[in-house]
Amino acid sequence: MKQHKHHDRTMQPLPAWMPEHSQRRSGRREMNRFFRCLFIVLLSVVVVASLLAGLASFRPWTVDWNRIILHQSLSSQAGYQVHLDPDAVPGVTLAPSDAVYLDELVLAVEPILSTRLVTSQPVSGQVHSVITATLQARQADSPAVLLQTSDVLSEQDNTLAGQTEHGDAYSARIALDPYRTQAAAIQERLNESLVFELVLQFSSTYTLDLIGGPASLQSSASLVVPINQPVFRIGRSQADAPAEPQPLRQTLRYRIHLSLFPWLVFAIAAGLALLSLVLLLAMTRSQPRDRFNRRLRRMKHQARGRLMMIGDRTWDPAWCVRVTDYPQMARTARKLKHPVFCYLDTLSAWPVAYFYTYYGENNYCHIFTEHPEALEESLAGGQAQPEDTIEEENLS
Repeated sequence: MKQHKHHDRTMQPLPAWMPEHSQRRSGRREMNRFFRCLFIVLLSVVVVASLLAGLASFRPWTVDWNRIILHQSLSSQAGYQVHLDPDAVPGVTLAPSDAVYLDELVLAVEPILSTRLVTSQPVSGQVHSVITATLQARQADSPAVLLQTSDVLSEQDNTLAGQTEHGDAYSARIALDPYRTQAAAIQERLNESLVFELVLQFSSTYTLDLIGGPASLQSSASLVVPINQPVFRIGRSQADAPAEPQPLRQTLRYRIHLSLFPWLVFAIAAGLALLSLVLLLAMTRSQPRDRFNRRLRRMKHQARGRLMMIGDRTWDPAWCVRVTDYPQMARTARKLKHPVFCYLDTLSAWPVAYFYTYYGENNYCHIFTEHPEALEESLAGGQAQPEDTIEEENLS
């Protein structure tokens, strides 16, 4: 068999329809795919950022953002003590809470009312607390209030200075006789059977100084004491602390204005970046993906254990039986324990891998390339017949 010279197999011309000719005609230079994409992204970001900066310099923006400022837990508690007539039961002046009381034995009620605020971060602000005593009159079969009078018993202001926890409380002895007298006078004037209740309410308003402006939180606790009823029980109303702290949201307003450079500077920068991006897209192209080597690695893996790489092509494809199913060829070689020879031609106009094996008197080969049409044209146009090759070898 004729030995092909090394320079002969590297001079395979590319047809006119091959990508190499298209690249020469277009004049676009190949560039690394990763760096080309990176430059495109960076230039695009510069264009967009310059346009936004120019717009912010030309006309300031106002952006509203509703966000969580902090988490807070607000609670209140209501307790009391009942003071009895010391002459009624010698040695007993206080009655237990949540009991049933005789009106003729009770002299006064001492409310113990408190509120408590816990925040997730230190806050500053003011606390305004007030306790009111409201005498309400209603019919026995209706919850609607017909008449009420209110008095402010106490009022106080406190300051929060970088605290995460604050509590306010009120405790004072309140005699019931003035309210009994007032209820009897109202009932006598209206000449109607009414039910009277004394509502003692303690309210705390927390005004917090936050980044988005003042925020108000309110909590209250109250006691309901029946008036002029022979037997009564005192009701209480309070707000327990939530299982989880509640978020406190505010709408923050930001004004975006760039005064470092005039808007024309940003416009020029955006124009230059856009021009660079257009030139990059027009004058360069990404390198084609290396599909040949990736598939060649898979083909080598299929023939592992039987594959032998050689440095020259020692056979002529015209003398081989062409195999179109390479995976079946590799499986058969491994099963029969026959070697598979592989020659990789990387000096040609396009890379070609030649796989060759033998079985008895027959030789089998598989040619792998990304351009099989160009390879067939090259083999058909520049290849001599086997008989002519033998005669040339004999003459030499």
